[in-house]
Amino acid sequence: MLCGLASWLWRMLGAIVVLATASALTPKRVVLVSGANKGIGKEIARSIGMLPDHTVVLGCRDVELGEAAAAELRAGGCDVHTTRVDLTDPSSFDETVDDLERAFGRLDALVNNAAICFNDPTVIRSVSNSAP
Repeated sequence: MLCGLASWLWRMLGAIVVLATASALTPKRVVLVSGANKGIGKEIARSIGMLPDHTVVLGCRDVELGEAAAAELRAGGCDVHTTRVDLTDPSSFDETVDDLERAFGRLDALVNNAAICFNDPTVIRSVSNSAP
C-alpha cells in the first residue's frame, strides 16, 4: 500500500509541478513527510523544517495529532504545515494533492515514513493483515 501511495502521489504531483513551475506560491522547497506527527517522521520533519529554504508538510492520518506536532515544530522555528493522508483511505490521497496544490502549487520531495501497524486498534479492522 505504501509503495502504491508513493507512486500515485508522484504521478499526481508531477503534473502539479509541471503546471505550477511558473506560478509557484513559495520560493521554498516543499517536502511532504508521511506519518509525521510522532517518532521518526516528526524528527525527519523537524530536520527539514529547520532548513531556511524548506517548508515541510506533515502528512498525518489524525489531523488533530498533526496540528499538535506542527505547533511544537513551529515553536522550535520550523516552517511547517499539515495535511491529512491516511494509507487506509485512498480518497485521502486526492485531498492531499488538492491541499498541496492550493497551498504551494507544487511538491518538491516526498519522504515515505508512514506505515500500517497491524496491531494498532485504530486500523486493524480497516486493513487486512493477511499476507498474499
